[in-house]
Amino acid sequence: LNDPTEWTVEGILVNPLDSIPLSSGWNMISYYLQEPMDVEVALSAIQDQLIVVKDGEGNFYLPEFDYSNMDPMRESFGYQVKVTEDIDLVYRTGAGAGGIDQPITDLTHFKQCEPTEQNMSLLILGNADFVHCEIGVFNAGSLVGSGHFNADGNCGVTVWNQEDSIDKLLSFKLWNGLVEVDVSLEP
Repeated sequence: LNDPTEWTVEGILVNPLDSIPLSSGWNMISYYLQEPMDVEVALSAIQDQLIVVKDGEGNFYLPEFDYSNMDPMRESFGYQVKVTEDIDLVYRTGAGAGGIDQPITDLTHFKQCEPTEQNMSLLILGNADFVHCEIGVFNAGSLVGSGHFNADGNCGVTVWNQEDSIDKLLSFKLWNGLVEVDVSLEP
């Protein structure tokens, strides 16, 4: 279409008690509740089978580590969900958005990377010394991911693959608000 047009869609709301069948491994789901809800609350019914959840921006939730840098789940958004076994998901209703502290999203030193089709999620478990610091992840000198450490000193970073260029060796730089220093991470 080259000209403005009006498009009307009619239908009925999905029953919030309808289940979404999930297969072992990766699945794509839609969040169809009308009220936003923290991912840990919305998916609490499958907590024991849940490995990881990702949104379209590369943010993720890892229940094993009680870590999320995701905004609350929102109506009409899609999410990638990895589970350990076949299971039916029924969203929790009436629980409201609460639980995990809201992520810090404004990077001041390391810029946010442009999303690509391929990424990996990296959880850095730190300590209170890293609270409010930023980290940049580099591949061959190019920034491929960045993030903020939360109040627990942990940081989730999405490392974006730029045209299949990710080497096996990544480097990391920490910004504490005053200086940028090279850091090494241990598995």
